[in-house]
Amino acid sequence: MSDDMDIRDAVRRHFAAPEYVYFEEVREAAGFGSRRSADLFAMNVWPSRGLGIHGVEIKASRGDWLQEKRNPAKAEDGIYPFCDHWWLAVADVKIVQAGELPATWGLLAPRGGKLVVKVQAPKLEPKTVDREFLAALLKRAFQGA
Repeated sequence: MSDDMDIRDAVRRHFAAPEYVYFEEVREAAGFGSRRSADLFAMNVWPSRGLGIHGVEIKASRGDWLQEKRNPAKAEDGIYPFCDHWWLAVADVKIVQAGELPATWGLLAPRGGKLVVKVQAPKLEPKTVDREFLAALLKRAFQGA
């Protein structure tokens, strides 16, 4: 995979229906006070698989990853608190060097035209989805995310 669009397509396929519903570029709250967003927010809608909520940051280049790495609070302050699992999806596994991935993040990387789990995202202790975040999700759904 060579560009951001390819990795975005791979992430969409990884979190695809009917097992998942997903939203792209979801903010942590509706309105002008919202500061943070996630590249992708997905929820497993099969009760037999636990109804897990996943947040994903997508990085297409090493430079993009290094910028994110300098400020991990950027991701962890927004959608992260609502997620059961937090993922970094990369266009090339070489984007992330050994020891760089935060302990609470998983890593998805391409192999054979699809994304595979390189590092399993640990189970987080998410907070309950509040009305502000629910409003942001519903707004995104209405906009045709």
